[in-house]
Amino acid sequence: MAIILTEIKEGNVKKKTIFLLSVCAIVLSGYVVQADSLEASSQLMSVPSSPETGGQLSVIEEAGQMKAVLSHITGEIIGVTGQFKSSSNSGKTIAFTIDAQGQYVAYLNRSNFSDEDQIFTLTLVVNLLDGSSHSLDEYTFSWIKATDISQEVAIVKEDSGKETTASNSSVTSSISSTLASTTTSGTTISEKNTVSSDDTNSVSTSLAKLVTSTQTETVASTSQILSSVGTQLQSASMMRAATNTSTQSQTGTTPSSVITEVAQKNQILEIKYTRPISSGEVIKFAVWSEKNSQDDLIWYDANQTGAAYVDLRKHRDYGKYQIHTYANRNGKMVYLDEVVFDVEASGKISVSNIDSVTGTFDVNIENISAPLGLSKVLVPTWTKSGGQDDIVWYEAQRQTNGNYKVTVNKRNHKNGVGDYNLHLYYKDSNGNLVYITETIANLPEVKLSGDFTILDINPQSDSFKVRITNIVAPNGISKVLVPTWTESGGQDDIKWYEASRQTDGSYILTVNRTKHNYEAGKYNLHLYYKSDDGSLRYVNETVIDFPSAKASGTITVSDINQQHGTFKVRITNVLAPNGISKVLVPIWTDSNGQDDIKWYEANRQTDGSYLLTINKAQHKYGTGKYNIHLYYRGLDNRLVYVTEAVANLPEAKVSGNIKIIEQDNLKGIFNVRVTDIVAPNTLSKVIIPTWTEFNGQDDIKWYEASLQADGSYLFTVNKAQHKYETGKYNIHVYYRDTDGRLTFAGSTTTELAAVKSSGKLSVSSLDAKNGTFNLKVSDIVPSSSLKYVEVVVWSQKNPSDLKSYNAVAQSDGTYAVQIDKKNHSNNIGDYQVSVYYVYSDYKDYVTSTVVNIPSSRSYTIYIDPGHGGSDSGASYDGIYEKNLAMSVANKLKANLIQMGYQVLMTRTADYDVDFKTERSRMANQSNADLFISIHFNATGLGKSSATGIETYWYQYDPEYQPKINQEMHNNPTRLAESEILANQVQTSLIRETGAVNRGVRRETFAVLRETAIPAILVELGFMDNPSELQKIKQEAYHTKLAKALATGIDNWYSVVGSKPSATETTNPKNTVERVQMTTSQQAFFNKILPTVQQVSKNKGIVTSVMLAQTILESAWGTSQLATNANNIFGIKADVSWKGNTYTVQTNEVVGGKTVTVKKQFRAYGTIFESIADYGNFFTSTPWRIKNYSNFLQAKDYESALTSLLASGYATDPAYAEKLKSLILRYGLNHYNVN
Repeated sequence: MAIILTEIKEGNVKKKTIFLLSVCAIVLSGYVVQADSLEASSQLMSVPSSPETGGQLSVIEEAGQMKAVLSHITGEIIGVTGQFKSSSNSGKTIAFTIDAQGQYVAYLNRSNFSDEDQIFTLTLVVNLLDGSSHSLDEYTFSWIKATDISQEVAIVKEDSGKETTASNSSVTSSISSTLASTTTSGTTISEKNTVSSDDTNSVSTSLAKLVTSTQTETVASTSQILSSVGTQLQSASMMRAATNTSTQSQTGTTPSSVITEVAQKNQILEIKYTRPISSGEVIKFAVWSEKNSQDDLIWYDANQTGAAYVDLRKHRDYGKYQIHTYANRNGKMVYLDEVVFDVEASGKISVSNIDSVTGTFDVNIENISAPLGLSKVLVPTWTKSGGQDDIVWYEAQRQTNGNYKVTVNKRNHKNGVGDYNLHLYYKDSNGNLVYITETIANLPEVKLSGDFTILDINPQSDSFKVRITNIVAPNGISKVLVPTWTESGGQDDIKWYEASRQTDGSYILTVNRTKHNYEAGKYNLHLYYKSDDGSLRYVNETVIDFPSAKASGTITVSDINQQHGTFKVRITNVLAPNGISKVLVPIWTDSNGQDDIKWYEANRQTDGSYLLTINKAQHKYGTGKYNIHLYYRGLDNRLVYVTEAVANLPEAKVSGNIKIIEQDNLKGIFNVRVTDIVAPNTLSKVIIPTWTEFNGQDDIKWYEASLQADGSYLFTVNKAQHKYETGKYNIHVYYRDTDGRLTFAGSTTTELAAVKSSGKLSVSSLDAKNGTFNLKVSDIVPSSSLKYVEVVVWSQKNPSDLKSYNAVAQSDGTYAVQIDKKNHSNNIGDYQVSVYYVYSDYKDYVTSTVVNIPSSRSYTIYIDPGHGGSDSGASYDGIYEKNLAMSVANKLKANLIQMGYQVLMTRTADYDVDFKTERSRMANQSNADLFISIHFNATGLGKSSATGIETYWYQYDPEYQPKINQEMHNNPTRLAESEILANQVQTSLIRETGAVNRGVRRETFAVLRETAIPAILVELGFMDNPSELQKIKQEAYHTKLAKALATGIDNWYSVVGSKPSATETTNPKNTVERVQMTTSQQAFFNKILPTVQQVSKNKGIVTSVMLAQTILESAWGTSQLATNANNIFGIKADVSWKGNTYTVQTNEVVGGKTVTVKKQFRAYGTIFESIADYGNFFTSTPWRIKNYSNFLQAKDYESALTSLLASGYATDPAYAEKLKSLILRYGLNHYNVN
């Protein structure tokens, strides 16, 4: 048997690959194999618990074999195995190896599986650097086995030229014909030597080492192939049988008989063929590692000198390498030699810089040799004690000299000491972990130490400092603790101090006698370290002598104030050996002994001194000499005399400064302030009798002034307390002391001028919806004794509704009253308000104002002409209900506009509008006050005699639940106003037309149920009554109906109390209460407004129309078209548009019906580009200039909307009404700039 080398040309890849597989099958197993079918998609696989660890798994066909490949690897994967199985066979475990690209690969052999197996599963297990193993997700693929054609193949011997077996000549013929069809040039493997039949085993062994060359060629003929194969196998076998020296293991000097020399230089193997190379001869080396068979075999061509260079990183494994030498001689491959070579990684590990104090040492890695590449140097380290419970995998860092180093700290190893095990591993460029060597380091144990130094012993300050230096703590320090106690009393005063670390590494603490019962004498100090592991260990101790000190202090007298009879006593330079709980100062005057003694407790100040204030009031108002003694009460409660002093307090005279301030003649008040008060005795009250010059002291009043924060006294005089008298006021001042004695201190006068009544009127809480507002009268200045405040109110629209109110006095002295328009015929507009002060015998006019109660209505009516488009409604004698309703609706609209109302319509021409919800939705989205649906009746019985008009308002029916009006359909106010509207309209219709009154009725019609505002439906006559039909089809009758409807609506406004005045009807927009925008709507509106106003001004477009279009077309900037294409006007992309486009579904009205279609629209970079393009759109072509000329010349939104709809701008016939509704709802007309 032999291996045939075939060159695969690009043009015939499939055919020649099948051929190669067939020939290989002949050589290797005696079978011809058809190509198998493989369906396997590449999938991203990961560890379920760690998604960041995994790779891309694929199964591919390579040279007739199926290969599993794990690529694009993430995470610390150092090994891969897999379970290869089918649905009927549990399969077997396969091992993956790393190829030159860093991928994990394994070849799949299905010999253990049935030919019928088609679906296979790979379950991979990855081994990680931390030693753990994890399963990846399952990978499933299809592998369909092709049919085998069993064929025995002849083995040809060169010397006889005859086949030993040829049981199937037809197959040989087939192979020959296939080979003959390929290119005739080629190379075969052959050798002159032969192999006997006894050498079968050696031939098989040699075959395992024979693989296809990297330079393959096609074969000329079947006979040549078979002959060459047989000859090659025999020559290889004979060479091995002849001598044992043909297999070499090179580790030292190469013998002169050696054919192939091998030397390693770092990552390169240099292979040298030592014999002369003949002309036309090519030397080839087959190289592979013994591990995992021949999965890393690579062919290398020698250069002209016989040398080839192998990059070991392409072969993945350490250990023994097989190197076979062949010569290609004139197209024949001749086996020459084989060598076994050991490839190993190496390195030297050493320990330095052992520091027992810090618990560290350095591990150095030198003489590094890593032929397969080096990605990491790892040093697992652990102490001998406790097994590997403290193991840490250190990654060594590369040094500038190429060596590696890592520093080990015992803190990472539970502070262990003694022997440390150090192992060395390399992680190669393929991710494999390779053991190199190991050693042991010894870290000696050190003892704890630390020295005491006593500093700043100060008996006066009751403290001393302790410094700890020369600290040695092998297990680290979390705290330095110094338990301290005095010799006397044992450890009754022990305190554990925690020292503070200093920048120089020492620790310091302060011991204070106050913490130790103020004791003096010997102090015991012990030193402990609390280590990082929480253990507390004794280190050292010392004793010091801390002497006692004598109590002392200095008394200073300051701030002597003879007028107030006060002075201050300050104690400084305080020294108290036993501590201080209180500083006590007994003080008394010299007169009458100690009858006025008082023990004061001084207050500690921030500077450490103590302060107290002395007032003669505490000493019977004594003056002259004051005796001052100083005592300390210690923490042991003992009272210790310290020192003494004297102070002199002179006697003072009575005085005070009287001022008149803040005099207000209008209010009839003034304030009296008394300052600079000098009262020899303790002042308890300042009394100020006050009276007017008129009629003597008949109005005298004794006021008590109030003490102010600045020490002055203040009180207010009000003429109301003095019979409202004006003119001269007399003010006297007296001081009352604590003994009740009254002493005159001074007097003054002031002149209070007479003034007229006054007050301030303010309006608040104006509620337009409920028609109420509040009035408040403040700053009241009456001219006499006030009985009450009268407020007179009437509406300027109807002065006959005048009403007088008595305002209610409030706690703050103001008067208040609430006004409700219900008390004034529900009139709106301006209200006249006048205020009067009522006295016992007269009343004064004070002030007045005008208050405007605006209407809460928009004065907008939504008219619904019934039916429309494909829905004609009732139809008799060629007369359609939809047309009658449209005629009446248009005339009603004209009437209402003439009366000053705004009008919106659900349709303005003959087109479809859904009656179930769309008509109501339009009304609900507007700011209309009411909704009226116009219909004509029919019994549905053909001709009938039914006659008359009837009006409906909403009746709830549980069987018909609202779809879009759940919140308001049964609202009491809506129902009440709907009933009023129905009655007013029905009454007006009967009065105007004289028709039969069929009354006001209730029903649950959809337009009544789904509309959120007051709503009615009118049936204006029976079309199936021939005589009535003749009447109701007349235009003149429509005019009557429209007039009656308008009158009924106008009357409704009067009844509900919001009929517009003449001024309001001429300018209705000023009376409309605009709907407030939401926060997001306001943000969108504010964003577009400046640009829209600028474009509308430059292009002559009515601003409110542009604004309404942006809101309608973009849904306040939230539509799909606005969000994704910045198109806020809905302009489509026709052939004239050269920019970007965006396709989206949109609704269009086609043939009177709304359909959904896909259209291309213009796309913009920003919404501001959309605004600018809209402005240019109407003048972008000559046709558009002509078509939209009326629109561009319009000066108000009504005419602009009419011309825009007439020009065919939109397919929706209700487009103009929708825009108008938005303009009215949000008061967009307010933003017009042209």
